[in-house]
Amino acid sequence: MRLILAGGGDATRSSKVDSFYRSLNPGRRTIACIPHAIAPAEGAWEGAERWLLERPALKGFAAHTIGDLAGAEPATLSSFHSLFVMGGNTFTLLACVKAAGFGSKLRAVLDEVPIYGTSAGAIILGHDIESAQVGPEPDENTAGLLDLGAFDLLGGYNAYTHFAPEQSRLLADFCRRANRPCIALSEAAGVFVEDQEITSIGADPVVIAYPSGASVRLEEGHTIRLLAFTEDA
Repeated sequence: MRLILAGGGDATRSSKVDSFYRSLNPGRRTIACIPHAIAPAEGAWEGAERWLLERPALKGFAAHTIGDLAGAEPATLSSFHSLFVMGGNTFTLLACVKAAGFGSKLRAVLDEVPIYGTSAGAIILGHDIESAQVGPEPDENTAGLLDLGAFDLLGGYNAYTHFAPEQSRLLADFCRRANRPCIALSEAAGVFVEDQEITSIGADPVVIAYPSGASVRLEEGHTIRLLAFTEDA
């Protein structure tokens, strides 16, 4: 399993994360794009592809939107350089994923293709998406989701994106209230996760916060192991 989580920055802020991403699966140049965090109306998904491919690190790549998540076959997904799960409304994204049964398809290719999630796309890789409701601009649950459980690929941790230092208190309060550790990513931060080891790959450090109030600051290039977390930990 190889995951990249990014905080949701633009091409400039995410340049280091994108460059690392490019290096995965050399020789493959087509990205499977999952843009379901935004509505498909009025060419929005095509615009999302253009937004992705305008990133300098992805020059020469092509993107293919997987519009029909229910019909996506693991054999097809595994032929791509990677799956890129885009940002937008986290509740909309998770609702689409759940309705299509896409979770089982994604898990079927975890050992074959990397997954890059940015903003909402990073949040759904965690234990649940409750962290999307935290911060100065929380996502609205327009989908009416009651079950916020997500892919849980981070050993029981959640992801918190668009993080800024002045939100440290909000982050700590959330971890304590939810009894859940959280990987906080600024818009210039990113992590690479492989075999439960997490490496900081962006321009900004990553903050890992725990329900106890403790936190770890992970500078670029540094790696730590994500210890599996349970409710009773």
